[in-house]
Amino acid sequence: MLLLDDVYDIMGEEKFAQVKTNAFKTYLVIYSRCRSLDQWTHPISDQQLASKLGITVSTLQRHLKHLTNLNLIDKQKGQDAGYYCYRLIAS
Repeated sequence: MLLLDDVYDIMGEEKFAQVKTNAFKTYLVIYSRCRSLDQWTHPISDQQLASKLGITVSTLQRHLKHLTNLNLIDKQKGQDAGYYCYRLIAS
C-alpha cells in the first residue's frame, strides 16, 4: 500500500515542497512501478506511461523533466527503441 509518508521520506521535505502538483501524480506512478530505491522500473514507452496517467506525451515529458531537474528520478533508455526505465532517487 502506498503511503504518503514513504514518498515524503524518499523526496525529503525541501524537494517535496517543490514538486508541482501535476508532476506528483507522475512520480506516484513511477513509485508504484519501483517500490524501492535503486530499482529500475520495467521498460515502458512514454505513450504507455502518458496513457496510464491520462495525459499527453508532451505533458508527461514536462513532468519528467521537472522531476529530473529536482533530482527525484533518473531515466535511461530501455533495450527496445522508444522504451525507458525509471529509478527513484532519495534526497
